[in-house]
Amino acid sequence: MKFKAFSIVQTFSIILVIFLGFLFFSFNYFLFTYIKESYVKLSSSAAKAMSNQIYKSMVQIMKEGISREEITRFLKDLKNIYKDTASEFEVELYRANKVIELFGKVSESKKSKEVLEVLKTGEGFFSEKNYLFIYIYPIKAEKTCLKCHVNARESDILGAIKIKINLKKSFTDLNNKLFTL
Repeated sequence: MKFKAFSIVQTFSIILVIFLGFLFFSFNYFLFTYIKESYVKLSSSAAKAMSNQIYKSMVQIMKEGISREEITRFLKDLKNIYKDTASEFEVELYRANKVIELFGKVSESKKSKEVLEVLKTGEGFFSEKNYLFIYIYPIKAEKTCLKCHVNARESDILGAIKIKINLKKSFTDLNNKLFTL
């Protein structure tokens, strides 16, 4: 079998097509990567703002001296507000010992090591892994809290609020859209 020799023009054309193909796919790969990274940053920022707003709303309504049932109803209403969004989220409240001593135990999820650490130190916690954002904020006693929480002093830890926002579905949708273009 003999191989046909290519002319210089044919050889140059083949190299040019290969180079342009490589350039085209490289450009698209980096463009899609940039879009995805920008989306991750934007989503992270939105998740943080959303969790911060939920936290501040919870603290504000607690200042009104509402009951546990009213807090539970508020959390249920929050879930209904966000039920049609691309993200899934959970909000959980945890009582610290000062609150348990005064008002007793309530049904709550098992306290993770992160929640226990926030209750112990009063320092917030943040984690992001596989598009799951977790924020845990300490609920610290302020002057207005002391009307109901008579066994506490200002800045004592009264509890923690844990907010989990799962954006995996949103990122999966983005990937599907980007790579079907």
